[in-house]
Amino acid sequence: MRFVENCWYMAAWSNELEDGAKLVRRICDLPILFFRSGEAVHAVLDMCPHRFAPLSCGKLQDGVIECGYHGLTFDGSGACVRNPHGPITRAMKVQSFPVVERYRAMWVWLSDPTLADIDSVPDFSFQDIEIPTAISFGYLQCKGDYRLCVDNILDLSHVDFLHANTLGGGSIVGTRQEVHEDKDGLTVRWSNSGVPASPFHIRLGSFPADAMLDRFTEVTWHPPGTMKLTSAFGQVGSAERDFSKTVGAHIMTPETRSTSHYFYSTMRNFRMEDDAFNKEYGRIRDHIFASEDGSMIAAIQDRMDNRELFELRPLSLKIDHAAVRVRRRLDTMLKNESGVRMERSVLATGA
Repeated sequence: MRFVENCWYMAAWSNELEDGAKLVRRICDLPILFFRSGEAVHAVLDMCPHRFAPLSCGKLQDGVIECGYHGLTFDGSGACVRNPHGPITRAMKVQSFPVVERYRAMWVWLSDPTLADIDSVPDFSFQDIEIPTAISFGYLQCKGDYRLCVDNILDLSHVDFLHANTLGGGSIVGTRQEVHEDKDGLTVRWSNSGVPASPFHIRLGSFPADAMLDRFTEVTWHPPGTMKLTSAFGQVGSAERDFSKTVGAHIMTPETRSTSHYFYSTMRNFRMEDDAFNKEYGRIRDHIFASEDGSMIAAIQDRMDNRELFELRPLSLKIDHAAVRVRRRLDTMLKNESGVRMERSVLATGA
């Protein structure tokens, strides 16, 4: 399986990496070592070029990493700065990757560093909210292809079945999708009126058990796997400006062909300074994502047995519209990147 390369992948939440600490994440089947030195965050391949020992097993000191096997030492650019066995040669370097911090997250670029435009990091500025009790963050290692995780968010009709007793409420099934695609990504929206409150919000005391709501849900996708999910709801007939609203990140980063990093957050415009509520909201959400979404995606991955979705000729339903368009677009991006690599190879060889 090939992965899209010319994009920013979320690697971690910023608070996962303290100054002087190391963090290893496998992204697109590459083991990458992240370390922080003062204000700077560095990312290098977690493999010494000498005997391929994990550099993360070595010592990080003064912004350089010493291989724990034979002592070669590298800085954040990947250059060798110490060879205890002789002179430093040009071959003594480890691959490094551009990395940037935006919106309380670390993003890494795996392809040509000259193409790494910081301004192309998807906008998750809502996560910079200065009220800590109005937002919560989470992470789940998902045992499935990242595209299955993307499908899961782009087709929210599953909420009424997989999450029938938690997030569901019967508000998505039967609601027409409105799908809009542009050069930057794709947006899908569901709107409906007079639907019951979900068990989740009833349990949290947001609405009484017999409440009927107007609501809309909107997902905005940017390639390859970053999504912002907005959900707003209020008593039937109330003005949209008075709706309770959540905005969440659902960011899927490939780990391997069959596993993914799932980063998520939820920001609310209600009970924003209620710390106990914020913790309980996050606790319930985390349990739902792990026990329901995570378990189902792992089961699907097992049945697919690493085969491609369209290879298995799945039934096509109208609820699949957005997810299928996204998969086709990812296929096009991969073909375009392959064409560029082939052209560069021809130019390099002079063939």
